[in-house]
Amino acid sequence: PVPRPDAALERLVVGLDAVGLGLFAIVGSTKAAEAGIGIVGGMVVGTVSAIGGGLLRDVLADDVPQVFRAGSRLYVIPALLGSLIVGLAWEFDLEGPVTEAGGAITVIALRLLALARAALLTAALCPLLQTGKVGYIPWHSTPVDPRQFTVDPRYEKKTSESPMNSTFRELFPSPA
Repeated sequence: PVPRPDAALERLVVGLDAVGLGLFAIVGSTKAAEAGIGIVGGMVVGTVSAIGGGLLRDVLADDVPQVFRAGSRLYVIPALLGSLIVGLAWEFDLEGPVTEAGGAITVIALRLLALARAALLTAALCPLLQTGKVGYIPWHSTPVDPRQFTVDPRYEKKTSESPMNSTFRELFPSPA
């Protein structure tokens, strides 16, 4: 494993990651709009472009990618919103550097705000998370206690063997 950097370097990397997230979301969705893919396609292309760089960085650094971390703070949602801004701008013939800069600033600001005020932003965007009715949400600051939930008896595991293993054994019996 790679040794952990000090706090100042960590903040710099996180800030640059937010900038990269914003810029790549906008560039990806702009290229998709230029190709005539549409709003939803542009959102997908922009978001994949945005999270791809950070994902590659974390994999090369032998770290768990930001987007998959349990404590990750709004990584994909800002990229989706920035891509949506660009897609809507192209849809209504408002494309240009001002709307692209606005989309990038939105992504960067949301990501940095989410990192700075994680619990507050999560509660504001997803009020259902605070009710304890949804279970564990990866970007939520604290996992919900699983003992609050009751398991439907139809789905309880009756044996130590999974149904897939028994089906596999029925289809492919071992030569004995």
